[in-house]
Amino acid sequence: MTVAPATRTAQAGKYLAFELDLEEYGVEILRVREITTAAGLAPRPEQPACTCGVITLRGRTVPVVSLRRLLGLGAADHRDPSACVVVVDIVAPAGRLIVGLLVDRVSEVRQIEAGTIGPPPGLGGGCEGGDWISGIAHGGERSVCLVDVDRLLSSGEREQLARTHGWVAVN
Repeated sequence: MTVAPATRTAQAGKYLAFELDLEEYGVEILRVREITTAAGLAPRPEQPACTCGVITLRGRTVPVVSLRRLLGLGAADHRDPSACVVVVDIVAPAGRLIVGLLVDRVSEVRQIEAGTIGPPPGLGGGCEGGDWISGIAHGGERSVCLVDVDRLLSSGEREQLARTHGWVAVN
């Protein structure tokens, strides 16, 4: 019997806000390594299905996951000048993975207060889709779906990335 890990609840703190298909999402800023342009994205024939290509950062090959594709929002256009790759650390059983997330655009760094965070949604709205949403921050002009990057990819997808040479972070 396999026991699913407990869903992590979003905590107050700083989040990098980004857009996908006119919805706003946020990733804990401490999980973000860097933000770069999507212009250097290169397809790779042997890439796992969840990736749309790779980028090279300081000599390291980093897989890039299209969040639009992963969430069923249609194809991403990495040639769009506002498209960005948000490079994050994902903690997996095999270690830390460095993964790029292709997003439509990066908005800002936001301070999210504990009192504004609600539980992950049920059905409806733009944030449904799985246990990768750790909460919804309400307030301001728009609500922000808070993403738990450790739960964004399936265990199979994480294992595929971990097996691919050069994609497991040592630091």
